Amino acid sequence: MRTLLAVAVLVFGVAVFYVAIPMAADRQLTPDFAGFTFEHADTILFISIPEQYWDPDSSDRYAAIHPWVIKLDQPWNGYLYWMFMSPYDHGNFVHENPCVRVSNDGVNWSVFVGPSGQVCPDPIISREDVVWLDSPILPGADTARYLSDPVGAMQVGYANDTLTVTFRATWHYGFLHEVRTALISTSTANGYEWTPWRFVREPSAERSYVSPTTVVGQNGECKHWVVQAPVALDITEPIPNHVEMYSSERPGLPWSFVDTCEFQQDSAFAVDHPIWHLDIVPISDSVLLALLTLLPDYDLYLAVSGDGGRVWQVQQTPTLQGTGQPGAFNRRLYKSCGVLEWTGEGLTLGLYYTTWQGTHPDGIAYTEATIPLFVCGDIDGDGSASDIGDLTYLIDYMFRDGPPPDNHSAADVDGSGVVDIADLVYLVDYMFVGGPAPQCQV
Repeated sequence: MRTLLAVAVLVFGVAVFYVAIPMAADRQLTPDFAGFTFEHADTILFISIPEQYWDPDSSDRYAAIHPWVIKLDQPWNGYLYWMFMSPYDHGNFVHENPCVRVSNDGVNWSVFVGPSGQVCPDPIISREDVVWLDSPILPGADTARYLSDPVGAMQVGYANDTLTVTFRATWHYGFLHEVRTALISTSTANGYEWTPWRFVREPSAERSYVSPTTVVGQNGECKHWVVQAPVALDITEPIPNHVEMYSSERPGLPWSFVDTCEFQQDSAFAVDHPIWHLDIVPISDSVLLALLTLLPDYDLYLAVSGDGGRVWQVQQTPTLQGTGQPGAFNRRLYKSCGVLEWTGEGLTLGLYYTTWQGTHPDGIAYTEATIPLFVCGDIDGDGSASDIGDLTYLIDYMFRDGPPPDNHSAADVDGSGVVDIADLVYLVDYMFVGGPAPQCQV
């Protein structure tokens, strides 16, 4: 009742009494993804695939795909940046084996060499190493046809700091007959010695695991997502892909199914723009950012989840176009990953992505852009947290034909997705009755 009275008093212009009331100092900075886009890079990074895969003329030396990158707060085994990627020289899936590259600036990458000259195996594991002992087709001797889609996870403080890679393993017989896919993990504590591989999801004839991704919590617990595609597919037809969410106690342990994710954009989204690859970047404990490569044009879209990864709101337009002029650089893009850093101006999102021309990849490119931040409740745009000026501005907009807020999201203080009388009530309750602070949507 006090809140409604306060709103009524303010609407009719008697606001002097409240000006002297002390205000809370909450100032919630919120990312603003509206209209956010990347520019394509000018060239690829010189990330070399294993030398044994090169052509005699080395024309395919940098044909790397499926980048996953982590930037650490401090060097681990001598390096700040760690990358997993797959070689894909001339589309040769037999070479699609997970490899490690390291860097201290995110631009210049090399094979890991330890402090005493220990060299990481390159690749760290090959398809010949992955034998499915319980295969119904070739029991005890069924070697994976190819490996792909590596994703990493850093576990800090459990026994020793460890880096885990999870990747897709595929078996099929003839041309995509009796396809089986699984997810496999291996880990290292020193960058060059890797544990024996293990299944985290057993081979399945009903599921085709594509593009796994992992987020590690503060206590080492993991959330995982993976695209579920049809087992045998024709990419000229709509593909009803969906994304499933899993969990595990820590990286490298078996995954348990949690839920099927919901991606909200419009009614045609799931059919006309199926998800082919994804990467997920945490902004906070509950707010996550997804990078989605969508068919048929291989465009990159952003999606945001505010519930920890079950429900996602997808951008209406691509943040990076996948198609361009025939023969032009960046004709298509493929799997990408994001590296998020907080700066004074906002969030800097670095994007590592595979770029293509024709049927073969050029390599991995890098671009970045700043995601601006707004102050939740800063309705009048003065940069401060909610104060009497913001309340007056909102009243003028709603009841006196005043100008709309410059940032619609900043005025949505109750996080409902719309600016209406409920936001005015929420703001008054916060300022004068001790209600909760503004909670704008990302």
